[in-house]
Amino acid sequence: MAEYSIMLQRKYGLPVTQFVIYIGAGKPSMPMRIRNKYLHFWYNLLTFSDIDYQVFLNSDKIEQKMLAILGDLQIEDTEMILQKIVQEIENKGIGELEQGRYLKQLRVLMQLRNLEKTSIKNMALTGKIFVEEKDILYIRGEINGEIKGEIKGKMEGKMEIAQELKKEGLSNEFIAKTTKLSIQEIEAL
Repeated sequence: MAEYSIMLQRKYGLPVTQFVIYIGAGKPSMPMRIRNKYLHFWYNLLTFSDIDYQVFLNSDKIEQKMLAILGDLQIEDTEMILQKIVQEIENKGIGELEQGRYLKQLRVLMQLRNLEKTSIKNMALTGKIFVEEKDILYIRGEINGEIKGEIKGKMEGKMEIAQELKKEGLSNEFIAKTTKLSIQEIEAL
């Protein structure tokens, strides 16, 4: 940072104020100052996880709303925050290609926050964020002799059956036993 500051000052002849934005998990441990007999240098360090997530979520721009996932989530429900972001993307009135771009960016931010697909209990939300068939990282591999697409199709079938059974007023326990879905997945329908 000190070298970069000196290069900018030399090139433009203007004073330089530097900011580093830390988006990782936890607190950064890097030194922000150099202080010795011949040099005194420092830069400003901003840590996303110190910023209240609502600052980002209240923005008018979807790109800024997505940064809420990196903010200080306090004790808030991460799924609820993700749901709000996904709803904003869907309500933006944009094409499928641009929605896909936003959802890919959201997945990258989730990885930076160490949020995984398995940590989202709401299957409908998971399906919106992780669209495997359209994802470049989707690998058509086999799991226990079945193609991933076939597994997903079976899961969707179970979800449809569970929805119908739920409409009929059957208990969540009976639906779980019948469809082999979890109680949480059935409650999320």
